[in-house]
Formats: sequence, C-alpha cells, structure tokens
Amino acid sequence: MARQQTPAQGNVAASVPTPRRATDGADVAGEIKAQFVRAADAVRSLAPILEVGRRSYHPRSSVYHVSSRMVSVIALPHSEYRGGDLLDVGVGEKVVGGRSLSLTLQKLYIWEKKLYDEVKAEEKMRLLLAKNSKRLKFLDQKGAEASKIDATRNLVRKLSTKIRIAVRVIAKVSKKINRVRDEELWPQVNNLIQGFVKMWQDKLNCYHIQFQAISEAKNLDSIISGGTNRDLAMELELELIKWIVNFSSWANEQRSFIKALNGWLALCLNYQQEETADGVPPYSPGRVGAPLVFVICNSWSQAMDRISEKEVITSMQALVSSVRSLSEQQNVEQNEQFIAMREREKWNKILERKTLEINKEADTLNRKLALVPGRQSLLPTAQTYQVHFLEANSVQVCLRRVLEALESYSSNSLRALEDTMRHAEEERLSRERGKVS
Repeated sequence: MARQQTPAQGNVAASVPTPRRATDGADVAGEIKAQFVRAADAVRSLAPILEVGRRSYHPRSSVYHVSSRMVSVIALPHSEYRGGDLLDVGVGEKVVGGRSLSLTLQKLYIWEKKLYDEVKAEEKMRLLLAKNSKRLKFLDQKGAEASKIDATRNLVRKLSTKIRIAVRVIAKVSKKINRVRDEELWPQVNNLIQGFVKMWQDKLNCYHIQFQAISEAKNLDSIISGGTNRDLAMELELELIKWIVNFSSWANEQRSFIKALNGWLALCLNYQQEETADGVPPYSPGRVGAPLVFVICNSWSQAMDRISEKEVITSMQALVSSVRSLSEQQNVEQNEQFIAMREREKWNKILERKTLEINKEADTLNRKLALVPGRQSLLPTAQTYQVHFLEANSVQVCLRRVLEALESYSSNSLRALEDTMRHAEEERLSRERGKVS
C-alpha cells in the first residue's frame, strides 16, 4: 500500500535536497545516526527557552511544577544566572527580573500569593466589621454606656478604613498581575511556541530523511543478525526501552504544561458557561474578549488533545520485540557453541543482569504508559510486548514503521502549532480592525 503523505510532510520533502541514496548497510546506519544527532540538536536548541540547567524553584504552583518537569527532560550542563535586577515583591521573596518564562511564572505565583493573602485578610475584616456593626446597633438600642458605644464605633471606623485600603491594594496587585501576564507571559509563551515550531520542522526533516534511507536499504536484517553479538543486542533492547520512556515523558510533559497553564488562565477569567439550546458551548476565551495569551494557550491545549503519541509508542514496542527476538535467537545459537562450563556460567550471569535491567526499564515504561491517553490499564512486564513479540517482524521493517510514525507525529505536532499561531494572529487582526471601526 502506498504511504500517504501529509501536507506538512510534502512541503518538507519538497524543500529538503534529496540526499545521496545510501543502500549499503553501513551507509544507512551512518545516515540514520547522523539524523538522530540532528534531531537531538533540534531539541537542545530549545534549552535557552526552557532554561535547562537552571536552579529549581518549588512553589505550590501546578503550572510551575509541570514546566519544571518538562525542562528536566533535556539534560544539559548546569548554568547559573549572573547578575540581573531583583524584584522586591513585598512578601519577603526576591526573584530575578522577568526575563524568562519560568521566572515570569515565579513572579505571577508570588503576586497571586500576595493577592490571596490580601483578599483573605480583607474577608476577615469584613466579618469583623459586620459583627461590630451589629454590636454597635445593639448597644445603641439597649442604651449602653457611652464609653462602650464610642469604643465600638471607633473600631467600626478603623475597620472601614482598613477595608478601603485593602480594596485599593487588591486592585493594585490585580493590575500588576494583569500587566505581567499580558506584557511578559504572552511574549514568552509566543516565543516558546515559535521555538517548538522550529524544533518540529527540524525533527520532521530528520525523520523524513531517515525513513527514505531505511526504505531504500538492502539486506539490512542479514547484516544486523550477522554482525551483532548477543550482548550488544540486549544493550540495544535496553536503550530502546529507555527511548520509549523518554519519548513518552517528553510528550506527557508538553501536554501537562500547556494544560496546567491554560487551566490557570481559565481560573483568572472566572468564566461562566451558559447553556444554550444546542447545549453548553466549549470554553472560548476569544468569545469573551480575553487577552491573546488566553486565546493562544486555549488553542494550544485543544491542539494537544488532538495529537496522540500512541502510534509511535506502539511501533517502538514492536521494534523492541523484534530486537528481543533477535537476541534470543542469538542466545540459542551461541549457547550451543559453549563447551566449557565456566564460559556458560559467565554468560548466564551476564544474561541475568541484562534481563533484570531490561525488566526494570520495562516496569518504568509501564508506569509511563499508564499516563498516555487511551491506555486504561497497566500491563505486567511479561505481557508488555507479548502481542508485538508474537507478530515480530524484521528489525528493518519495525524500524521503518517507527520512523514513519515519528514523521507523522512530528508533522501533526508542527501543523497543530502552526494552526495555533495562525488562530492567535487572526484574533489579533480582528481586534485591531474592531478598534479602527
């Protein structure tokens, strides 16, 4: 069956120079490795935006907590911030001036904590004011001593003054939060999306070249089975499982980050859903005239709901099963060659150690896959790859399917982000036209 090409894939294929056709096994392996390095570099290019290596900050904020986990997926050398203006937010905490997404989230968290404390204090004063106002009325009606009436009246006046001051402080802090959100958070989220667009363009390019190379390769399975010893095959299986774990983590953290950010923004709007004859309409910040950061984050969150990494993970599992089949086949063949008992015992110890490592990684993978949309149950380690193992194809076929799935996933991710940016731009232009008219 002919492989269907998405529009985004077609654009990339047209813009990428046709690479030299590598059909020799060594050339194909070299090409695939080179493109994996390029794909990794594409992710590392996001490091400055994601602030990889930055000191961790641990407020009780789901948005910041999730963004920190997303940042930690990429491991780069630690880097310290040097200098920088300090912002005194008036609650005993100082942060570096808003120059980055995480620092802006820190700033928003601190200002919102101050707002929360001010609102709670104002609520307590209102309750106290209501109580003493009632007491003052009671004392007047009862004809109590003048000193008691005057003391209660003075307390009511002081509470009223404090409440008026608190209301002004609350309004001022709210304006500050809105200004940080619109003037700092919005440009940084927009910059992050542009960084992801560039990353997915580069990764799509790499996977496209890899898929072409593996599709045109000849006799790759015979080269692999003939040139791979049992120990290397098990090492490969272990690394592939780690690959699945890391890929699943990366996809989940992206989704969790934007959902946490969009959820926080939705709370800021105090959005009230109105039921119509057609039912309850979906949450739409653009419909209520919310700032652009609300629109783009909601669009991004909805786009992430439409993207699934299940096909990629399934194809990766099939590749692991294929490599495991190759490893077990070589184990049988090479065990027959062992004559000395010492050599056999040595290999059995190595096999046992590798099996424990693989099972440990498989357990980690199962826990990760439990978070993937569409996976309702956690499979035991022994059953994780059972279906794929029974239907295991050649390593070349399985690797080709992995690269095809990665190309499709990259294309879908790229298209979703481009649609998100286009939606935000259309909303911005529409509002500008509305101001002119």
